[in-house]
Amino acid sequence: MPPRQVAAVPDGLESGKDFPIVCDVCLGPNPYIRMIKQVNHKECKVSGRVFTSFRWRPGAGARYKETVICPEVARAKGVCQCCLMDMEFNLPVGLRDALLRGTDEGDNFAPQSGVNQTYHYDQVAKANREDVEASYGKMANEKLLKMARTSPYYDRNLPKLCSFWLKGQCTRVVESTCPFRPCCGSYRFPELAGSNPEGMKTLIAALDQLGPLKVSKRMCDALDLIVFAR
Repeated sequence: MPPRQVAAVPDGLESGKDFPIVCDVCLGPNPYIRMIKQVNHKECKVSGRVFTSFRWRPGAGARYKETVICPEVARAKGVCQCCLMDMEFNLPVGLRDALLRGTDEGDNFAPQSGVNQTYHYDQVAKANREDVEASYGKMANEKLLKMARTSPYYDRNLPKLCSFWLKGQCTRVVESTCPFRPCCGSYRFPELAGSNPEGMKTLIAALDQLGPLKVSKRMCDALDLIVFAR
């Protein structure tokens, strides 16, 4: 069984109420971060329940992240409140559910809608937190164990790639106000590491030498070949 990916809750804080239920990747490698807590601020994307949301920046080169589902759903499904990745195997929850479908563990998933869903998450909120989370800790099969990710992948926290920059149409790069890559100054392209490593090296070298504005204007046609080559 791979180690749990859930981030440790600081002493004196309650998980889900004072601190989000998130994975180590979403929290980032820096142990000292500033987190914004907003009580009863957002509506859960799954259950529609109002919950206390959290917003933070995992690191200097990362984008801001926030919780999108309530802690009851996160505990019941065993997923991160931010990225919705499975806490045990660090895999997309849709993939995990598909592999477990038809098994004894997969038959115990929560209702999808209606009064039954409201009742289910009300019971999760009243139940003992350790008992709810332990139910997903026992789920495993051979395929899940083989696909489990044991090391954190922090590149998932990088800013999104600027689609306007790829087309040579980003106007915010001139004023250095664009929050997306590479306009923001982040020249890392993990999405190209496996598909086009040579193109990634060429692009990073050009950005270091010319900057994102000149590269966007001079290499507009070549960017499509580098980034979208698969």
